[in-house]
Amino acid sequence: MVTSIDRAVEPQEIIGVLRTFGISQGDIALAASVSDRTVRAWKANGHIGRDSESRLHELRQVVLVLQDSLTPRGVGQWLRAPNRLLAGDRPLVALRDGRAEEVGKAAAAFAEGAYV
Repeated sequence: MVTSIDRAVEPQEIIGVLRTFGISQGDIALAASVSDRTVRAWKANGHIGRDSESRLHELRQVVLVLQDSLTPRGVGQWLRAPNRLLAGDRPLVALRDGRAEEVGKAAAAFAEGAYV
């Protein structure tokens, strides 16, 4: 079993590790623009569409950026909190809306010391 986000590459592994950051199945579903049931299916059988897998990897990338600056619980909180660099949107919503580049920049700004 993979226990760190930097080593998780398969959807089932990523989902399992994201949970250790306080990122719920519902949070993952929101970011990937799918239902909770779909995320459960990914976890159970590993079958995932190309677009959904891309969104899951975008979420993973944001967590990678934040993990050195925040506690695991703090990463989940950052993803769910309104962010001024995202026009007040929550990062999970911005990921859902296809704004991964903006979320990545906001995460990098936070990691570099900007209070957002």
